Amino acid sequence: MGAVELHKTTINKIDKSRRSVFLKGKTETKGSNCQVAWDLACTDKENGGLGVQDIHSQNLCLLMKLLHKVVTRTNTPWVHWIH
Repeated sequence: MGAVELHKTTINKIDKSRRSVFLKGKTETKGSNCQVAWDLACTDKENGGLGVQDIHSQNLCLLMKLLHKVVTRTNTPWVHWIH
């Protein structure tokens, strides 16, 4: 997840599983069975949510972190391999 951008379809499949397990405790769930709205679950704890991370945003942050390491030529094996 930190080295490649995840496709939207992949993110949707992962989120579907996360919603089902997290909100219902089962592998599948319907909207009426959920105990908590998914938007509320993804809201920061400081703002009254549960703090579940958005996979798309987290993926982009990890990609930007990797790009920063490459641009600043951080002394890591990954950066040495790229340069």
